[in-house]
Amino acid sequence: MNKCDLCNKEYAVKKSSIYAYSEENYNSYDFYIKKDEKINICHVCSDEFYIILDCCYLEREEKNMSHHSSSPKSHLDWLQDTGKTLTTQDGIPIKVFELKHTSDEAILSSWAKHFRNHYCSDELVDEYRDGTGMSRKDYLNNLVFPDRSTHTGPATRSGDFGEILISDYVEYILGYWVPRTRFSERQNRSNPTQGVDVLGLKMLDPYNKSETDELLIYEVKGKLTANARDESKKRLEIAIKDSAKDFNVRKAESLNALKRYYMVRQQREQINIIQRFQNPIDNPYIELSGASAIILTSAIDDTLISEVDANEHPNKDNLQLIIISGENLMDLVHHLYERGANEA
Repeated sequence: MNKCDLCNKEYAVKKSSIYAYSEENYNSYDFYIKKDEKINICHVCSDEFYIILDCCYLEREEKNMSHHSSSPKSHLDWLQDTGKTLTTQDGIPIKVFELKHTSDEAILSSWAKHFRNHYCSDELVDEYRDGTGMSRKDYLNNLVFPDRSTHTGPATRSGDFGEILISDYVEYILGYWVPRTRFSERQNRSNPTQGVDVLGLKMLDPYNKSETDELLIYEVKGKLTANARDESKKRLEIAIKDSAKDFNVRKAESLNALKRYYMVRQQREQINIIQRFQNPIDNPYIELSGASAIILTSAIDDTLISEVDANEHPNKDNLQLIIISGENLMDLVHHLYERGANEA
């Protein structure tokens, strides 16, 4: 049994997978608690998930649920596997996807909300803007979202879009728990966040360590405006190089930052999961690396991509490589930010 931090009453939850739904979904309250069965259930897809909150908090927020006309992950239907697999010089396969986005209003609206909640939860936006004299739209555009046109804003928008898309891929398609903490506490909204781009954790049992537990770290590089046909090779090579840094240096720092984030919020379950992966010497697990490039379809060149060499990567035997291409990607990015502010 678990005791509520507020009222000290006991309550129970059913174990399922802590990585089944993202922290962003929890923050925006896209779930409800069926207390008679003591189970956490996502009201969007009815899947069970495992996350502990105090019972008073749950009861309080249960009255403030929002309802989707489309699932938060429905935009991933647009992420289509081309069926084409390229190979690097040293024999590592490269999966190729295409993001075939459309003007579907329900999916774009759901995606924009999902996007927005990485920066500012809908439940807290009014408290955050209190005292500024700004509307929700103006608050998000002027103080939260990366700037559309000045300084490093556009590049940060592009980078954030790529990281969120790969986070969704790792969580909803590959089945890891991906903490979503990188964008919500920036001091400079238009500067990119340092550290590991995407970190996925997977445990069969959150209470018992296993050598089959997995940590997957993805490096993401995008160029959403350049048509040069060598961009696909350049972006993937840079992602592979930086992925090596993740493996050697950044992993420990990012895990530490994540644990501190959840400690401030007293979220014990998340802390336990993260610290399970902090000492691979005494508590071994499977460590996987990933590198991804997100580019315009016109910049794809299969021959040049096949010239990529990942032989120097320290985790090359466990290295995943993917390329995602699409049309008018920067226009899509700006639209998501605009809609995210307008519909807040």
